[in-house]
Order: sequence, then structure tokens, then C-alpha cells
Amino acid sequence: MADLFEPLPREEVSRAVERRRPRRIPLIMAKWWGDYARVGAACRAARMHFWLHSCGNNTEALDDLIEAGVEVFHPVQKHTMDERAVATEYGDRLTFLVGFDVQHLLREGTPAQVRAEVRHLIDTFDRPDGGLCLAAGNGIVAGTPFENIDAFLDEAVRYGAAHRARFAKS
Repeated sequence: MADLFEPLPREEVSRAVERRRPRRIPLIMAKWWGDYARVGAACRAARMHFWLHSCGNNTEALDDLIEAGVEVFHPVQKHTMDERAVATEYGDRLTFLVGFDVQHLLREGTPAQVRAEVRHLIDTFDRPDGGLCLAAGNGIVAGTPFENIDAFLDEAVRYGAAHRARFAKS
């Protein structure tokens, strides 16, 4: 695996770094953008997908991350990013590993609220050609009612299958 991260030719990295739009991406990402471009190129060369996890509101960085080769972005963090706007603007270029709110909704909500949120995420991010991975964030928090976990999984399978079937009829 280490050979995937051999340095790219300097001129290729220079071209990639010159194309970046540093005012649009957070300072820390601007600092690492060349590294992201190298990882993206290595992933493409190895026919692997490039997944990136970055907490917070990353909306302004998405164009640059796509340019660097990111194919799957995680998460569209609840209460920090406009889910509908992100799905509309980037859904044809990125797949989203959408993080479900495990800290509050899954743990403190009702099964009906959990089901409603699953439907909202599927309706927002799923497209005929894909674009959605639905997960319970980075893990299910201790103390989460089993009824809510069941509602999450059941609704994801049932509603998700029904939603995908609509695309097949088109």
C-alpha cells in the first residue's frame, strides 16, 4: 500500500496546486491541498475511490476537494451544512456518506422522528445514479434506545428500497 503514496512528479503537483482556489477553502485544507491531490492521483492510478472525512461546514471546500479527486465525502454534518443546497450543487459529482444525527435525534428522538429523518436524507441525497451512503454517523452512542436503532435500520431498508424502485420505473 505504501507504494500508492510515492511522490507525484513535481510538475504535476505544481499544476494541481496552482489550480487551487485558496480563498475558497479553509486554511488548513489549503495547506494540505497538494497532499489531497497526491492521494487523489494515487487512488485514481490504483482504481480506488478517495473517501474523505472532515467535520464542520466544508461547503466552500467541496469544489476544490472534488478537483483533488475526492469521490465520497463524509459527513454532510447536521446543523452546519445546508443539506439540500449541498445535494443540489454537488450531488452529480460527489457521493455523500451522510451522517445521521446520532448524538441527539437517534438517541433522544422517537422512532417516528428517526424514520422521518431517514426519509428526509434519502429524499435529499439519493439519485438515479446513486450518490448516497446512509450511516449512523461514526457510531451509535451508548444509551440509544433499541427501538430507535431498529427504526433507523428498518426505514433505511424499506424506504430506501421503495425510493430506488421509483428510479427503475422512470
